[in-house]
Amino acid sequence: EVGAPILHVLEDGTEMIKGSILAIDPPKRLEMTFEPDWMPDAPASRVAYEIEDKGNACKLTILHYEIPPGLEGVRSGWSEIAASLKSYLETGEPLLIPNSGYRSAQS
Repeated sequence: EVGAPILHVLEDGTEMIKGSILAIDPPKRLEMTFEPDWMPDAPASRVAYEIEDKGNACKLTILHYEIPPGLEGVRSGWSEIAASLKSYLETGEPLLIPNSGYRSAQS
């Protein structure tokens, strides 16, 4: 639902990202604000997830807009998250991302 809150919490209880849903077009698009808790004074940016049907597969595009100064590093984070998601969908095992606070779903 547009306006609904989003909260990403690590396994140890650390809140990483807050936001709210800006737009939904199931099953094609979800857009939300992105407010990193590790940088509380940073202005919110926007993230859109777009899913495109490709027959027997799909294409996920992650678009991150209005990234504030000091948060440019999130670009590499999205690549790691997408790679882990791809691994999980293909094998049932996510990739472990060093120093991220994430653990395997099987752990």
